[in-house]
Amino acid sequence: MQIYGKTGTGRVDEQDVNGWFVGYAETQNGTYFFAANIQGDADANGTNAANITASVLSDMNILTMDFLK
Repeated sequence: MQIYGKTGTGRVDEQDVNGWFVGYAETQNGTYFFAANIQGDADANGTNAANITASVLSDMNILTMDFLK
């Protein structure tokens, strides 16, 4: 299985207020595309968006959390 993606972070006044992660995962069962966007007053960054996406993909049995470690 392979996962490909790009993260990004929007900053305002030194605070991470917008984070995103877009990409796709190729598995034996097919290809899955994803896009996540999070917003908040702080800590809304690309890393957190990727972690949330990984958790959702894991809950959907598309990937295992240990794949990203």
